Amino acid sequence: MIRETYWNRIPHLLSNFKELEKVRIYLKHNTGMKVTVDELAKLSGISKLQTKESDGLAA
Repeated sequence: MIRETYWNRIPHLLSNFKELEKVRIYLKHNTGMKVTVDELAKLSGISKLQTKESDGLAA
């Protein structure tokens, strides 16, 4: 329930659902490894800068 509420407030999460699912599966299968944001960005095709800016976290 909380997830759906959060996702509805941030529309880009819904539009990137397939890409985020790839990241989730990758993280699930690589829990013992160090994973960088660059790796996740390459895997998903979502720019790490785009994600930061759209969440309002850009400095």
